[in-house]
Amino acid sequence: MRQNDWTDKLPGLMEGYEEAEPEGLWDAVQAGLAPRKRRVAVWWYVAGIGLTAAAAVLLAVLLWKPSPAVSPVPEDRLVEEVPVVPEISVPEEVIPADELPAPVSRRPYASPAVETTEDAPEEVPEVAPAEAPAPETPREPKTAPSAPEPIPQEWIPTEVPASNTRRSGRLQVSVRTGGLLAQAATSSYQGVGLTPYPVTKSSDLTPELVNRNRESNTDVQHRMRLRVSAQIAYAFAPRWSAGTGLAYSSLQSTYTTSAGNSISEEKTDYSYLGIPLFVQFKAVEYKRLSLYATAGGMFEIPVGAVTHSKIYSGSNVLSENVRNTDVRGVNNTVWSLNAGVGLQFELFQHGALFLQPELSWHIPGQSSLENFYTARPLAFDVNFGLRIWLF
Repeated sequence: MRQNDWTDKLPGLMEGYEEAEPEGLWDAVQAGLAPRKRRVAVWWYVAGIGLTAAAAVLLAVLLWKPSPAVSPVPEDRLVEEVPVVPEISVPEEVIPADELPAPVSRRPYASPAVETTEDAPEEVPEVAPAEAPAPETPREPKTAPSAPEPIPQEWIPTEVPASNTRRSGRLQVSVRTGGLLAQAATSSYQGVGLTPYPVTKSSDLTPELVNRNRESNTDVQHRMRLRVSAQIAYAFAPRWSAGTGLAYSSLQSTYTTSAGNSISEEKTDYSYLGIPLFVQFKAVEYKRLSLYATAGGMFEIPVGAVTHSKIYSGSNVLSENVRNTDVRGVNNTVWSLNAGVGLQFELFQHGALFLQPELSWHIPGQSSLENFYTARPLAFDVNFGLRIWLF
């Protein structure tokens, strides 16, 4: 064993020797000793889920085959069912493999046809068919259920609109009145004496004797008192009707003359009978209300005139007289043209009320009488009445 070997001196030489560790060494060592987290591959999970879903879809497509929806066949396209022809069974014979004929192609619903190939033998052994069983009796074809017999048209009650159920026919009768709202015609003039038509109670007392040589002022008023008519009309089209009738008109002319203390009053009542001719058109109809227009003409003849005369002196009656005047004749016939509109309200099934404003034009120069027709040729009036449907 060697003495004083240099290796024995190393511990003494190295005693107390220290070397500073590099900066950050212990932190690196500590980081290296810490347990490392295992990284999980996320894309493996995504890939696995996608493959699983694709496999499920593919399996569902292969296993699930939806059956086509069968739509019902209309009854008019049903056809008779074709009877099923039973197949004929042929007994099989044992034939060697090398003598087997070539494959035979069969056509549906046809006799078998043999097709030969190059390798097949030229002749094919005939097979005697077995006796076919008696065909089954064909079943009765299924037919569509027969449609019910149509009901005769005359048995079916037809629905009539509500507006037409209240009308039972084309013939209608109406009664109306008017003349109350006709505007009067007034005028005045000056003269001598009480009145141009002197009327006395006795032959000794006359207006000229009472107020001779005195100036007088006369006021004149012509008006229509009343008009009543009955008409009948026939509906020759859905909205058109024509008719005629009979009308009675009452006119009044009043002359009031004042001269001094004396007053003379004379009233003449004229009566006319007329025959109207008209056409009526229904323009608008809503439920029970309807609006119509009418136009036509009328000729009237006077049938009488009655004159009432009075003479006053203050509050005393000096003279009073009544006389009839014959005004009949062709010369006094009056022709007029009429046009108007009407509003009708149906009260019940066969009747209605109506209001008809009307404009009348009396052709001038026909009559020699001075009254409402000659003093006011163009006149406005409002008529109202009741209309009834007969049949």
